[in-house]
Amino acid sequence: MKKDSDYQHWIKSKFGGASAKESIDLIVESLLMEAKQYVLPIKLSSVAKIIGIDPKPLYFDQPYDGSLITTDDKIRIALSLNFRQNNRYSQRLRFTYAHELIHCLAYDFSCLPNKRIAPLPDRQEEEHLCNYGAAKLMLPKRVLLG
Repeated sequence: MKKDSDYQHWIKSKFGGASAKESIDLIVESLLMEAKQYVLPIKLSSVAKIIGIDPKPLYFDQPYDGSLITTDDKIRIALSLNFRQNNRYSQRLRFTYAHELIHCLAYDFSCLPNKRIAPLPDRQEEEHLCNYGAAKLMLPKRVLLG
């Protein structure tokens, strides 16, 4: 059996669960309940507020769809300017925003400057879990099954 990475161990100890994915399931469910998101489409800005991040994204001419940036000691979600110029409310934009929200779980927003508290994993490992969490945020099983 493959040993958990430091990142996976941190996620499990922070959010509970027997695996990193189960931990993501648990925290996403908790965030959705706290944000009172019971129907589709999920209001991702409400989840952002619960996490502690400013829900309004910034738009930049950047080579990737989304990222986290620091401005005035605060972590913010940055989205590609292409989203704003083309179709601001596309599903790809929503998924990118949700993906960045999952990245936010690795940060402490109670202090300035905001700081990362999760260990740095292999980049693919974190990206994979953020994609998983974004899908769970946008289409939660509880809402889909009614």
